Amino acid sequence: MKKVGKIGKQLLDQAADFRKEHPGPQQCFYCLFIGIVELIDDYCVEHTLSKTRHPEYRFDKEKLVISCHGHNEEKGSKDIDEYLEILEKRKNGQGRN
Repeated sequence: MKKVGKIGKQLLDQAADFRKEHPGPQQCFYCLFIGIVELIDDYCVEHTLSKTRHPEYRFDKEKLVISCHGHNEEKGSKDIDEYLEILEKRKNGQGRN
């Protein structure tokens, strides 16, 4: 099992609290943005701002959204505005499918 430090533990606790407040099934914020309406039980708690670039918002519950695993992985450490721009271009046929 991977060892988790103090901040990692706090982030895991934050995600657990968020899941209690938002029990499944839920909808992925990014799927809805591109027009996919699908309920998911197994979702990620996604930080809209990079935890590395914006550590001051790391524990801000207002900066969390629900995400499917695919969008969570694809977004990576991008900020939400960067990722939504990519999705918008793709939605308009200008980006990778």
